[in-house]
Amino acid sequence: MRLFEIETIKENLISTKYYHCSPHKNFSSIEKTGLKINMPSEHPASDGGIYLLRDLDDAIDWAIEEMPLTNNVDIWEITKTKNMIVMRDDHEDLYGIGSYVCYEDIPSENLKFVKSISKNIS
Repeated sequence: MRLFEIETIKENLISTKYYHCSPHKNFSSIEKTGLKINMPSEHPASDGGIYLLRDLDDAIDWAIEEMPLTNNVDIWEITKTKNMIVMRDDHEDLYGIGSYVCYEDIPSENLKFVKSISKNIS
């Protein structure tokens, strides 16, 4: 068993909160219908799933550093349900970040808007 598989099992047993960053233009859609796996991703590392970060500080850093061309980034808190499977993301671009991925839709009732980050890019 690979290390990320062991971390995935452990993560699904203990963690209940994750964070997701999205361009503000997606706010209304996310608020109404949640996060969908078929939505275009800002980062190819999510491999068709929804990328998640383990803590809010990582999400803020991600919004500032990894979304450089996006002016306004919203951060959403995800409450993991018992049946939701979250996997450790082993993509090389995300090594050491504490990134996870979910390959199922996340309904809006499992989301809470946390904050918007405005970077004033011209």
